[in-house]
Amino acid sequence: MDSAFDIEAKADADSLKGLSPQERADKLRSMLQTLLAERFKLTIRRDVKEQPAYLLTVGKNGSKLQRSKLTEKDCEDPANECHFGGAGQGRGIHVKAFGMAELAVSVSNFTDRPLVDRTGLTGLYDIDTDGWVPMRPRPTPTGDPSPEDIAMADPARPTLSIIFDKLGLKMEPAKAPVELFVIEHIEKPTAN
Repeated sequence: MDSAFDIEAKADADSLKGLSPQERADKLRSMLQTLLAERFKLTIRRDVKEQPAYLLTVGKNGSKLQRSKLTEKDCEDPANECHFGGAGQGRGIHVKAFGMAELAVSVSNFTDRPLVDRTGLTGLYDIDTDGWVPMRPRPTPTGDPSPEDIAMADPARPTLSIIFDKLGLKMEPAKAPVELFVIEHIEKPTAN
């Protein structure tokens, strides 16, 4: 039987002060790993396997991406839309400072296989796109279609390939080494 758990945790704000957004993300990820190891006795290992993926590359006519007006220093202010958030198939991508590796990871949440950055582009970009049609089949509505079901079925909604083409990028199917996390051990936690 599958179990679900709600985990509520709060990081000490002082321990995150003065860190860059990437350093904050790395520290929060480390704290989460520690919490999962302590509460669930979770042990994982990283593995790399070649598997079907998409390669994100620069299109034949070159990148059409706009460099971000924000610097990493600007990204220390949480009010700036840097590195995270604002990406989803229904609403598009809306991030004021996004690196290509971050873009690939974010969009991978909506593709049918991992997306690997092979653009060679560095720095931060201001990315603002429309939403796109799902790559994975959507469940058939059991009742009346929701507004989201109707929006996703709109034949005028672009594909992810069209979205990338507008950015001067392309998504090519290929085999590529992909990092995986393999759970080696996990236990049901005890009550608090």
